[in-house]
Formats: sequence, C-alpha cells, structure tokens
Amino acid sequence: MATIAELIRAETMMRTLLEDNDLPRPDAVEYGHGTVWLRWDDRQLVVAIEIDQPPPEESARRAGGRG
Repeated sequence: MATIAELIRAETMMRTLLEDNDLPRPDAVEYGHGTVWLRWDDRQLVVAIEIDQPPPEESARRAGGRG
C-alpha cells in the first residue's frame, strides 16, 4: 500500500503538470489505498493515479502468464 507521502507526491506532480500546461485545477482530490483521484465536476472527468503495483498473481494474469 502506498504511503501518504507517496500519495501527496503524486498529487503534487499532477498539479504541477496541470499548472505548467495552463489546465484547470481539479474540483476535488481524494486518496484511496494506493490511488489518488482528481475530479473535474463541470467536465465530468476523473483522473486516477495508481501508485501501488498489483500483486504478483495479477501481474502474471495481465501479462498472459499463469497466476
């Protein structure tokens, strides 16, 4: 599971990316277990930043391996 510091760093990096490209700030930001969600209400848009790696069995399944 991601630490709060990792979640904050991901949010900060995304906010910097938005600002550097003259894009609007999100209306809301939420933290979950290994995920940061940024939401723009008027655009009906959500960006999810997943920080944690999936468990090994999930990685193998996504790669088409056995798991």
